[in-house]
Amino acid sequence: MHILVQTWIQSIHETTEQHRLFVRLLSSSISRQSWAQIHLHRLIAPHIIQRVLIDQVAWADKWALAFAMDEVGNSTWSQKQLKEVLVHAETTFGDESPITLAIMTDLGTSYDRSGPYRIQTALTLHQRVLAARLKLRGEKDIETLSAMSNVASSLVDMWRNNEAESLYLKIIELLTATVGPDHPDVLRAESRLATILFRTGKRQLGYYRKVSMLERLDGKDTVTQMEQLRGMENIGTSLHILGRYPDALELFRQLSSVINRLLGPYHSTSIRIKLSTAGTLCRLGRFGEATEHLEHAFKRLHPASDGDESSELAIRPEDRRNTPEGLSAQRLMCFVLFCAGNHAEAEERYAATVEAHLKTLGPDHPHTQWVQKPLAEWEDPTFIEYAIRKPGSVAEDAS
Repeated sequence: MHILVQTWIQSIHETTEQHRLFVRLLSSSISRQSWAQIHLHRLIAPHIIQRVLIDQVAWADKWALAFAMDEVGNSTWSQKQLKEVLVHAETTFGDESPITLAIMTDLGTSYDRSGPYRIQTALTLHQRVLAARLKLRGEKDIETLSAMSNVASSLVDMWRNNEAESLYLKIIELLTATVGPDHPDVLRAESRLATILFRTGKRQLGYYRKVSMLERLDGKDTVTQMEQLRGMENIGTSLHILGRYPDALELFRQLSSVINRLLGPYHSTSIRIKLSTAGTLCRLGRFGEATEHLEHAFKRLHPASDGDESSELAIRPEDRRNTPEGLSAQRLMCFVLFCAGNHAEAEERYAATVEAHLKTLGPDHPHTQWVQKPLAEWEDPTFIEYAIRKPGSVAEDAS
C-alpha cells in the first residue's frame, strides 16, 4: 500500500502548482475528531514529507500537515514545524491572536503526547494560552474553559494532584453552569477527576467513577470514537493497578485490535497498548507471550531493526527507542525476563536500560532513579508513575 501511494504522489509531483494543490487537499481533509482521517494520514502524510519541499508550503498548510503528522505519531517532525509556524503567527498576528493561541495549543498538546519528559514545556504553553483567554474573554467562555482543562491535564500528567483537583472542580462548576451537567466536556473533566481520586488512594471510588463516565459518554453525538477508546484504555489501566489482570487483559486486547486497524502498528497509542498488554501478561505469569509482545513493540520502536517490514519501504518511521514508549519497553523487558528466571539476559538488558535513562532523562529524573534499583527490588513497571508514587494507606471510599 505504501509503495502504491508513493508511486501516485510521484506521478503528480511534476509541477510546483500540483504539489501545492495536493498539500492543500490533504490539509483541507483534516478532521481532528475522525479516526478515519487519521488512518488516511498514516498512509499518505509520510510520503508527502518525503516528496514535498516543506519551505514552499504555505504556513497554514504547514500547520495542518504538522497536526496530521502528530496524529499519526511523528511528533519530532511535527513539533519542529509547529514551532516555526508559531513564530510566524506571533510575528504576523501578535501574541494574543486567536490563530496564535490555537497554534500554541496544538504545540502544547503535541508536547503532552510526548510523555512525562516534555510536560513542563506543555504546561508553560497551556498557561500562556489560558492567561490570554482569561484576559480576552473571561473565565466563563468555552474556549477559556478548554484552555483551563489543558492546564489541568498537564498538572495531572505531572502528578500535581492537589492543584489539578482544585482546578477540575472549578472547571466542572463553570462548565455545568455554562453548558449543563451532561455535556461531554463536563463528563471528560469528571473522568480526569476520577483519575486523581484513583491516584490518591481512593482507587475503588476512582474506578467506579471512570466506568460511570464512560457509560455516560456512550451515545453522545459529540463524543468521538477516539474519546471512547481513551476511556476504555483508562479503565484497562485501572483494572491492572487494582490487580484484576484477566479483565485488564481482555480489555487491552480489544483495544489493540481496534487501534491497530485504525492507526497502524507504528502509532504511539498502538505501541502503548501493546506494552500494557505485555505487562498484564507478565503479571499473569505468561512470560513467553509477554516477551513476544515486547519484541514486536521493539521492532516498531526501532524500524531499522532486522525483520521490520518498514525496511522495504521508502519511508522510515522515527527511531523511538528513547521516547517514553521506548524506555517503557526497555523497563518491561528487563522485568519480564527477570520474572521468567532469565536473570543473565535481564541483567545485560538492565545495564543498557539504565544507560538509556541516564542519557535521555538525566540522573535526577524519578524514572532514572527508580530503574537504578537492583532488579530484584523492582515492582511492576507497566505503569511507572504508579510504581514510583504508590499512594499511602488512604482508606478507600467504596460508596
